[in-house]
Amino acid sequence: MKEKFLVELNFGDIKYSVRATIHAQERMEQRGVEEFAVVGNVLALGKDRMIDLQARQDEAIIIDEKNQISIVVGFKKNTLKIITVIGTKDIWNNRGTKVENI
Repeated sequence: MKEKFLVELNFGDIKYSVRATIHAQERMEQRGVEEFAVVGNVLALGKDRMIDLQARQDEAIIIDEKNQISIVVGFKKNTLKIITVIGTKDIWNNRGTKVENI
């Protein structure tokens, strides 16, 4: 298994590639979380929050209370990497990781 391309997002002249790490793919499978749910949560961040995270090359936890999943993401240049997918009750926040509730 290798890193998986999920979607390309275009905001005018800004393009982002969204990819799932091997670890994230394994966790999605273990937890029965579909790629569409993960991509939907990334889209729910919206343009401004994505641009802010990308500008800081920051990590964030996207919390989806309705579906009880949290998605840890990180930027590397213009690639948003899905690092892992966990349940909302299993969140452990490293100092400095931005929390994004959707």
